[in-house]
Amino acid sequence: MAALAGPTCAPPGAAPGLAYTLTALAFFAHNIDEILRLPGWAGARGLTIEPAGFANAVLVLTMAAVVVFVAGRTLQFARPVQAVVAVAAGALLANVAAHLAASLVTTSVMPGLLTSVFLVLPSAAWLMIRLPLPASAKWRAGLAGAALMPVLAGGALWSAGGLG
Repeated sequence: MAALAGPTCAPPGAAPGLAYTLTALAFFAHNIDEILRLPGWAGARGLTIEPAGFANAVLVLTMAAVVVFVAGRTLQFARPVQAVVAVAAGALLANVAAHLAASLVTTSVMPGLLTSVFLVLPSAAWLMIRLPLPASAKWRAGLAGAALMPVLAGGALWSAGGLG
């Protein structure tokens, strides 16, 4: 009778629930760092970012990511949900690269660099590695997320008065 009840655990190799949770928490901590320090850092480089608008935009992105990671943690058998998690993880990993690049170009420590390298990078990479998807699906979804990241970041900056 138990066989008829359906699966009771994630498939072999599935990301443990902790990977989804840590990635969501890392992104949250990273975004707090950016909300607190990025407008001032950008202002010193000639880019105006209205702090309240930026905080609101980042909050929306954070809430969307948390919804994705909670859904992924809850629905580990749902392949489309896991593909969306891979898109989100790819965007987070691209964000780490963007922080590194911006820090090198400006020869300064961009706000969010340390949290992206020490929190987001390991948690998102661990999640991506452990997602219950074939490697090719992870790569495609992760690259789609990486391509989407500039659009999301640019949208957040634009809505905060930093672009345009």
